[in-house]
Amino acid sequence: MYSRLTDAGLAKADEVFVEHLDDDRRMLEGLSPSECRPAGLLRELEHSILASGEDVS
Repeated sequence: MYSRLTDAGLAKADEVFVEHLDDDRRMLEGLSPSECRPAGLLRELEHSILASGEDVS
């Protein structure tokens, strides 16, 4: 079985994706290049998420 999104569905997916990328940029904007390496990035990302106080469960 095949399916595909309507034009409206594709537009919504594009909109949500842009919002997701904006969230990623906000989370990463304070990091140095070395912190953007995988281990440093994950550590700093965890600290950022915990400091935000948002429920991530």
